[in-house]
Amino acid sequence: MDNLRKKSITVGILLILGIAVGILSIDPVIDEMGNLESVSIHSNEILMRAFMQFILALIYASIPIILYTLLKKINTSLTIGFLVFRIISVAFIFIGWLSIRNRPINRVLFG
Repeated sequence: MDNLRKKSITVGILLILGIAVGILSIDPVIDEMGNLESVSIHSNEILMRAFMQFILALIYASIPIILYTLLKKINTSLTIGFLVFRIISVAFIFIGWLSIRNRPINRVLFG
């Protein structure tokens, strides 16, 4: 198998994993009204969803790094633009993850 095919298969697997992890990271407990009562009941679920957000950010960060080596031969400026905007989206995911992690009501969960 040549290098191009291996990288393409890897990116495809990462995209499918990104979709699956993104679906698993949705947590209705955080968004519902009166979540102060339900946080202690669903603490393990919130921790798992926060971990899924972290994994999602790692997956999203690895896709453009792999694609950069493939797409720079076609158009370098568009490839760098794709890489920069993916880094921005990963930064927003990390900000969301940190906001879940550092909420005052979640200090009970995370210590």
